[in-house]
This record gives sequence, structure tokens and C-alpha cells, in this order.
Amino acid sequence: MKKENEYGGTEKSSTMKQAFVLLALLISVSANAVRTVSIDNGDGVRIDYEVGEASVRMIPRTDGVKYAGILTIPDSVQVDGKWLTVTEIDNKAFEVTNTLSGVVLPQGITSVSMTECHVLSWVKCRSAQPPTLVVDDVLGFNLPDILLFVPEGSESKYQTAKNWKDSRMIWETPFVEDSVTNLRCEVTGMKSGVIQLQVIGDTESNREELYVPANIEYRDEDCQIVSIAERVFSGNETLSSVSFETNSLKELGEGAFAGCVNLKEVTCYAMKPPKATASVFEGVVPRSVVLRDGTEGLYMAADGWKQLLERKQASPVGETDKDDAERTWKIYDVSGNFQGRGRLREVLLPKGMYILVSDGDKNEHIVRKYLLQHP
Repeated sequence: MKKENEYGGTEKSSTMKQAFVLLALLISVSANAVRTVSIDNGDGVRIDYEVGEASVRMIPRTDGVKYAGILTIPDSVQVDGKWLTVTEIDNKAFEVTNTLSGVVLPQGITSVSMTECHVLSWVKCRSAQPPTLVVDDVLGFNLPDILLFVPEGSESKYQTAKNWKDSRMIWETPFVEDSVTNLRCEVTGMKSGVIQLQVIGDTESNREELYVPANIEYRDEDCQIVSIAERVFSGNETLSSVSFETNSLKELGEGAFAGCVNLKEVTCYAMKPPKATASVFEGVVPRSVVLRDGTEGLYMAADGWKQLLERKQASPVGETDKDDAERTWKIYDVSGNFQGRGRLREVLLPKGMYILVSDGDKNEHIVRKYLLQHP
């Protein structure tokens, strides 16, 4: 005989009811479970998202790794073959991220929190409509130091939007055209309060001389040129001389001066050789390469520059430029051994390669390398 329980049913039926209730709860929890995914942003940086029906929300990385440098958040990500818009950034996504210097926000962003971005110096927002920006006292204090880039036609909206309006300056476009050098540049970020630029174009036709200064002024701001984009001057057959008058130049893009067959003089005052590859000066055979005193060895060991120096035309003593022939030099061999002081024709040297350091004028930092070929 089956024993009835307090609900009037048998123990067996009661057990089955409890099982069904538990199963229903599990199904309910499973249906409401939050799904997360980790997806590469295209620059080799992993970003974690919480997946919704038609959009995703950026969340803190589950591996605990913090973002640093420049972070580009894509407009959308693909999950199970479906493209989902990135619309939100969790208020903990940048937690303890004190080395994030620049961030690119997606086009469909509606809400963003950057309360932990203590050293953030620039933001590029691809949304024409200012998203809700959550800040704390720390970021709020830094907002006047942040450079903000927004889509064309939306500058006025950001200038009146809560928190965004407190940014240091708001530009609709990150492009700079300098009327002095005729160079077109793009803003790549900011460091130590100085706007950094990359040369991306040349507005001067049939240019023979190229001068790249340390800084150019734009909108009453000193902007610093730190790089040259890929293939900007490639194939320019009128260019005869290039002078990088800046110690802040960090990189030359692939093939930047490739095919400049008439480029004969290259001057670079950067103490550390700007990053380059063999393609940067491909096809260039210079007559002279001018560097700062003491940096020749660094350039001889640096990709891109060593190939340029190795292709340098031989300059016999009798064929050097008149100014060089008449100038008094301090002469060293390529190993740095002092060989003597005087005019080229007055110093007896064995056949080989030598470093010439100007002596007795205001340009003692200039170094030239010659391959002396005695008859």
C-alpha cells in the first residue's frame, strides 16, 4: 500500500513533482544565462563581449589582462555567422587600465565608461551622435587634456554633450595641412601633451627638396612629426634631397622613398635611427648621408639605413663637392679610430671608408661618410 504524503499524493508522485520543478528551474536559469565571447579586434588584441540578441557589450577580459597603448574597438563582431553591433562598454572594462593612451570607439556606441583610463590622451569616436559618457573624478580631472576626434558635422553636438564638452579640444578631422612645408599629416595620438603626426601626403608638385621639421603649428597647437606613412614619396623623380630635422622621428613606412632615383642627399638628425625596412630607400643611391656625430654606428646596424649607406656612391677625393674639399675635417675610420685633422687633399689616408666630422664651423654635429679612392 502506497503511503500518502501531506499534500494528499503518494511519495512517488511527490518526488516526480519535485523533479519537474527542479528541471524547470534549470531550464529557466539556462535560458537566462549570459553568453560571453572573446574576439580579436584585427590588431591582435583580444576583446571580451557579452552577447545579446542584436548587439554585444564590451566587458572586462576574463583572463585579467589589462589594455595598454592604443585600442581600437570594432564597429561589429561576428558570432555564429551573425554580425552584432558593439553598442556598450561595461564600466569595469578598463578597470585599472592606467596605460591606455588612445582608444577608438565604434560607430554604433551608445554608452561608454572610461572611469579607469587615467592616462588617456586621445579618443576617436566614430559615432555621429555623442554616446552617454560615464566618468569619475579622476577622468573628469583629465578631460581637459584629452584630444577628441569626431565625425564630420558632429563637432557642435559633442561641444554641448555632457562630459564630452570638457575635452581639451574637439576636431572633426584628424588631418593637418601645413602651408610652410606643404605636407599633409594625420594625427596619430598624443604624448606628454604634444599632438603626434604622421606624414601621409605632399601637396607640392615637382618638389626637389623635402624638409621635415620637428614641429608644425596647427590650431595654435605644436604638433610633432613622428612618422612617415607608406609610399608617400615613392617614385618621385624630382626629389633630390631629404632632410629630417627632428629627433622625434620614430618610423619610416614601407617604400616611403622607393624609386626616388634622383635623391642624392639624405640628412637625418634623429639620435636613434627611425624604424625602417630595406624597402624604404629602395632604388636610392645617395651621394651623401648626413647624420649626427656619434650615430653612424647605430645607422650602419639599422635595417633600411644600412642598405642606404652601403649603396652610397663612391666619392674620390678629387670629385668631392668644393665645400667639402675646402672644409677642415676631423677624420675617423668606420671603426671610430681618429685618423687626423685637415682638408681632404692634405690628409694621407689608405683607400677605404671614412667618417668626416666638420671642424671649425657651427655644424660640428654633422657627419659624412666617404669612400676614398686614391689612384
